[in-house]
Amino acid sequence: MENNKQNIKMILYPILYWVIFIVIPFIITQIVKIDSWIYNFAGLIFIYILFIAPLLFIVPYKLLNFTTKAQRIIFWVIGLVLPYIIIYIYAYYQLIHMYDNFKAIG
Repeated sequence: MENNKQNIKMILYPILYWVIFIVIPFIITQIVKIDSWIYNFAGLIFIYILFIAPLLFIVPYKLLNFTTKAQRIIFWVIGLVLPYIIIYIYAYYQLIHMYDNFKAIG
């Protein structure tokens, strides 16, 4: 029973972390970047998503008592590695798309 609760927390904590600290600010950046006067604010939120939010992942990590090293590795992979790969691919795509627009102008 206790192990089942631990497994549920191991899956639930990264999901809550991503919704609170990553998904909501990311949605705000996508909504806010429509207005050019507030474009810098969207950039600051995106910098927060990429560089500061991963440090906050320590909080759910410290709340759990892992029994095996495999649980720790799975928790880190689910919580940080896979979602950040997706975000960096999105940022790379946006950067390439931006430079394609500059080539079209020049």
